[in-house]
Amino acid sequence: MGEAVAACPAALVGLISDNKTEHGVPYADSYRGLGVSQPWFRKWRETSGEQDSVDRRSAASHSLQTH
Repeated sequence: MGEAVAACPAALVGLISDNKTEHGVPYADSYRGLGVSQPWFRKWRETSGEQDSVDRRSAASHSLQTH
């Protein structure tokens, strides 16, 4: 699992979050099952969320400029 975590942590955070949202699996069960720690998950969830927010703002800004 270490290589997958290093390669694309945002995807792993998305998987953990989707398990919670779509299937009701507690975060702790998912991140423990995938072999990552709670601090790792929290760090990347916060980082991923900030980047998603920046991406959405950038896309919205670009859309307004082109219309």
